[in-house]
Amino acid sequence: QARGIDTNRILVQQCKELSLDVEEREALEFLGSVADGSLNAVTAFHFAEHLPLETLVRFLDEAGRTLKPGGLIILETPNPENLLVGSCNFYLDPTHKNPIPIPTMKLLLEARGFRCEDVLKLHAVDSAKIEVKDQLTSHLNHFLYGPMNYAVVARKPETK
Repeated sequence: QARGIDTNRILVQQCKELSLDVEEREALEFLGSVADGSLNAVTAFHFAEHLPLETLVRFLDEAGRTLKPGGLIILETPNPENLLVGSCNFYLDPTHKNPIPIPTMKLLLEARGFRCEDVLKLHAVDSAKIEVKDQLTSHLNHFLYGPMNYAVVARKPETK
């Protein structure tokens, strides 16, 4: 069973037309209404980069409060390791605040009590890669055509 929220009423309506359990609501408001330790997972796809740091920390705290021990949090965001994403494409969306490097996202999660289990590097641009002839072209491929997004999978520790 899953429940979704979004502030975009058009997306909410499209989800409802697919018979999905979704409501138009702000994330912190929603989590504030959820009982402690009642959720198995919290996912946020292309959400964290829209928040000021203080709000992101509050979101992580609320996610931690509402997750059951052992519960998962999955956060997907643009990957600034990809230079095209980090220097240009990220800013095509004027509501983006700051790109969040992978080590920073992991640090934020760990500082709020989560245990990072995996980082998934997603959506590489394989069709545009340069033929690898040496270490330089390998680096260029990584930084120009590498994963445009990443997701961190973390877990709330089990209580003893």
